[in-house]
Amino acid sequence: MIKFIILIVIILVILLILSYICYRIMSYSNPKKKNYENIVLSGNYKKYVSEIEDLLNEFKKKEYEEIYIKSYDGLWLSGKYFHVSDNAPLAIGFHGYRSYSYLDMCGAGSEMFKMGYNFLLIDERAHGNSQGKTITFGIKEQYDCLSWIEYCVKRFKENTKIILCGISMGASIVLYASSLDIPKNVVLICADCPFSSPKAIVKEVIKKLKLPKISYIFAFLGALIFGHFNLEKFNGLEKVKKSHTPLLLIHGTNDNFVPCDMGKDIIKAYGGKDFSNKKLLLVEEADHGLSYFYDKEKYRNSIKEFLDKIIKDT
Repeated sequence: MIKFIILIVIILVILLILSYICYRIMSYSNPKKKNYENIVLSGNYKKYVSEIEDLLNEFKKKEYEEIYIKSYDGLWLSGKYFHVSDNAPLAIGFHGYRSYSYLDMCGAGSEMFKMGYNFLLIDERAHGNSQGKTITFGIKEQYDCLSWIEYCVKRFKENTKIILCGISMGASIVLYASSLDIPKNVVLICADCPFSSPKAIVKEVIKKLKLPKISYIFAFLGALIFGHFNLEKFNGLEKVKKSHTPLLLIHGTNDNFVPCDMGKDIIKAYGGKDFSNKKLLLVEEADHGLSYFYDKEKYRNSIKEFLDKIIKDT
């Protein structure tokens, strides 16, 4: 009996250790080392390094106001506000997983500036200057997004039109937030290469890394025990069925990280079967997060046409 108990304890300890390792790899962000601005662009990004650097330099030359707000669970969240024109619509940009706002939003941000929109770049929790040490793939971040919207509605004129923009995980965040009770000021969601749910993207990464399927159990337990979020109880597609804000969803057909089929699943589910104010823009051969650089004209025109229609209708 004692041997059996010892065996059970050993198994539980091993399980906890493996779960903790998965949490550290998947979700933990060291508060002292969470500045991702030193990311080295590799893979298909190499083709566009000079273009990206030019856009980043343009961004960094612009004056901005550093803003801090409190999250629903007591974290200080940071953002950079770029004022372009009084009474203009406001775009709020959310970056991807372990990335930063300047890099991920440099393309869309450049287009927003050209259209005369004001722009707010967000450091998501556990990234940049925002507090937090756990990345939850949109599960908690969706409420941070709502907090930012509410801040902007209070700060700016009540009739200010707001566009939520996001790329990769940031796109999933704004999509999940759109299912909440968001103010009517939000007139458009612009989501570039979102994943359909945290569970789906974790399983996809496990598959790409050719890890055994049992790895998901450790990822799930690590998130639940150490990150305090539940991958199993969060269904992204069920969430977006409740959304009724107009949606422009952009996805590269050659996305090597978030499969294009996830984007198709989202657009199908979004708003339920009777909701029609949504559009899927597929950019041929574009890799993850690179649709803007693969076809700037198509990207630019689609955003402008959709925005012009939405702004006119509202």
